[in-house]
Amino acid sequence: MALFNSNNASSRRPISRSVGNASIVWMCSSVQDCQQLITELQTIVNSVKLFSLADECVGFITETKDQKLFLIIFGCYDEILISSIHHLTQLDSIYIFSDESIGNSDWPTRWMKFKGIFTDICSLQNQLKRNIRQMERSLTPISCIPASSSPNLDELQPSFMYSQMLKEVLLNMEHDEKTKTTLIEYCRVQYAGNHVQLSIINQFECDYNKHTPI
Repeated sequence: MALFNSNNASSRRPISRSVGNASIVWMCSSVQDCQQLITELQTIVNSVKLFSLADECVGFITETKDQKLFLIIFGCYDEILISSIHHLTQLDSIYIFSDESIGNSDWPTRWMKFKGIFTDICSLQNQLKRNIRQMERSLTPISCIPASSSPNLDELQPSFMYSQMLKEVLLNMEHDEKTKTTLIEYCRVQYAGNHVQLSIINQFECDYNKHTPI
């Protein structure tokens, strides 16, 4: 099966699940040519799925229900692929990463989720960051209070209550070396293959006892 999953861990480890609300889907004919680019993209989103076959790519996007997907097509523009998945709500944005010009100038207006053609990884990363931030803001719940209603000053804001509850939990938890080790191993499973995040986890393991956490 021509599929590279950057979250795969050892068969002896627990199953890793995607971290966060977003995943990047990379459609590329050659898996070997994309490994460095995958590392670059994992600085934005941990979950990067790499496909070399269009059918498998479409199948993954269609079956994913609990995340927003950001599709990058490496190379030439595939209108058939885009037309088959553009309507799916889980697909947030589409990008083309190529150093070749694409002649059909009216295609961006036909595909609302198309964000552009990019020839360098830095510009692609910047656009992805903007779009992912927009997506995350859109998922933030907003409470609407009618103008005619009078605020009850005895009521606390939910965000304040949750922050207080979280602080109480953290302060009252029992912490020991085993708890820290369990957390670190869990994080390593979740970020398996992501060298940037694994480096941060390793640094946390080494420096944890040098600072007061709270």
